[in-house]
Amino acid sequence: MTILPQISTPEHQEPSVFLSDLSDRDKKFDYFRTAADAIAALFAESEYESYCQRISDCAFLLDFAFDLEGPAGQQKLKLRGARFCRAPRCPICQWRRALMWRAKFFRLLPCLLLDNPKIRFLFLTLTVRNCPLQDLRTTISQMNAAWHRLIKRKDFGAVGFIKSLEITRKPDGCCHPHFHSLLVVPPSYFSHRYVNQREWAQLWKESLRIDYDPRIDIRIIRSKPNCDNPIFAGILETLKYSVKPGDLVGFGNREQDKFWLCEFTKQIYKLKLINTGGIFKKYLQELEEEPEDLIHSGDICDADMQDSVMHIYFKWEPRLKKYVLQT
Repeated sequence: MTILPQISTPEHQEPSVFLSDLSDRDKKFDYFRTAADAIAALFAESEYESYCQRISDCAFLLDFAFDLEGPAGQQKLKLRGARFCRAPRCPICQWRRALMWRAKFFRLLPCLLLDNPKIRFLFLTLTVRNCPLQDLRTTISQMNAAWHRLIKRKDFGAVGFIKSLEITRKPDGCCHPHFHSLLVVPPSYFSHRYVNQREWAQLWKESLRIDYDPRIDIRIIRSKPNCDNPIFAGILETLKYSVKPGDLVGFGNREQDKFWLCEFTKQIYKLKLINTGGIFKKYLQELEEEPEDLIHSGDICDADMQDSVMHIYFKWEPRLKKYVLQT
């Protein structure tokens, strides 16, 4: 039997039960929904007013279920239904999209490893100098052109890749766009064509056609003690949201935040944020596509277990900044 914790409240008022009390892993709903409210408020005062209501309504009511057939005391909440808005810059949808990408990758990874048992993985980060927000789209285009030149070089060495774009906001309002990429290489890479960090930096510099030395980071992904999946950390870093919610609304000046959010939305409109190539393309091409489902993240109750679950609902309470159990 699952015991629901209760929150003490003033007399004559029913105690509240919060989603965050029942499920540690779903505490992030509170964080991203709070960020969504802040972003919607900024959009309401801008040329993107149409996004405001969509984001305000996003995931307002969550349908969860307990698997009643699970071990006693170990029943987990699992999301069964929600309305996601898919509006640009919605932090909830961005987070759920990243979860879907990761779930797809880990579902397809065994096939990749079965067909290619000797492959190894590298985690590569490529950067450029910070750029003004108004130049972000141009800078990303230059980076994409440089990436295409890079992967055609003989020294590149990888036989497959997943590449994602991340953008961080600096205190002066400039942007720091950079690529995270998971590379798959053959065993011969380490004995015949190994490229060290200095050489990677030179390759990226030449591909960018710049006159300064860019910062890069290259790491071999190795198995770790108590880690069943040695590439877990690399894929979590590669398949994450393109911009942190705090970079959109967390700088304390409302007018500056509104300008940055709207200009950023314009700059990355319809840009492709994730790309796959080489042998990854065969297995993971769907990662480049918009997920059809932002609900099921790979651990949902099976469809034939409908009779063994109990549905419970949580509604977003903006004043409390929490999801509250509906009774």
